[in-house]
Amino acid sequence: MDHHYRSATAFKQFDSPAIEFGQAASPAINWQDFLLQRLPHQENGIQDYELPNWPGRVWLKRARPKRSALLYAMLNKTAGLLRLPWLKASSSALGGTFSSAVELRRLQELAQAGIRVPHVLAHTVGAILMQDAVVGVGRSESLQHRIESHFANGQPEAALGYWQQGLYALSEVHHKGQYLSQAFSRNIVISSEGEIGFVDFEDDPLEVMDLPDCKVRDLFCYLHSTAWPIAQAGVVPQAQAILSQWIVQYGEAERQAFRQATQRVRYLRLLPTKRRYGKDVVRIRFSYALLSNAIGR
Repeated sequence: MDHHYRSATAFKQFDSPAIEFGQAASPAINWQDFLLQRLPHQENGIQDYELPNWPGRVWLKRARPKRSALLYAMLNKTAGLLRLPWLKASSSALGGTFSSAVELRRLQELAQAGIRVPHVLAHTVGAILMQDAVVGVGRSESLQHRIESHFANGQPEAALGYWQQGLYALSEVHHKGQYLSQAFSRNIVISSEGEIGFVDFEDDPLEVMDLPDCKVRDLFCYLHSTAWPIAQAGVVPQAQAILSQWIVQYGEAERQAFRQATQRVRYLRLLPTKRRYGKDVVRIRFSYALLSNAIGR
């Protein structure tokens, strides 16, 4: 889910009593009061705030309005018939306060596993206040922006380096027995020092698929969100070589899951590669091109 991050809002005064909360650094702030005071006045679903003498930003995220379950039921039925479990949506993807509770739980689980995710400062029903997933000297940015900006500036080697870093950050999550929610490059953040973290956990794929399929889903999401700029830059063979080396670190059962998933979507090779058919169609086609040569053998 794309957060559509807004520009930071400076918060110059906060009069609540100072209370230490979680991993908060100096100065001590009553984060629960901060959340409850800001939430009624926040127009955006997610908003970032900058505070004096506070490292990084804090984010206040409230639950999205609940969506109709019919579309998700149809999607899951279709995914089951086609034997494509990675396309299934969990009930928490419907939004509402339940999604917020799921995100809170997943943030805690991932943090306990040693994975960089936003640190929860405070929460209430339907809203979470959290710190940046990674805090550096400068602002963090999405890995998508980092990769695409280097491609746009004629630096394909640097762009591929960041792409590879994101890929290995993904496998680090998997090696810790965990999985993400929507592992698109826009939901992976990188600090000015190169540290990587992950955001957006409103749904829990493990509710509707097993752990190996969760890992397949993570890879599919990542490739889908990065295949287009890789293809545009003409570096698909280099990316395939990186991906071929990446999969070696997995056990045979996991590699088989990746291969089987790739074989089940082999019809994607029939999709066109011309931009006039739509960017999403072309992105899917190039995602398959990466997979089929690097994994699907």
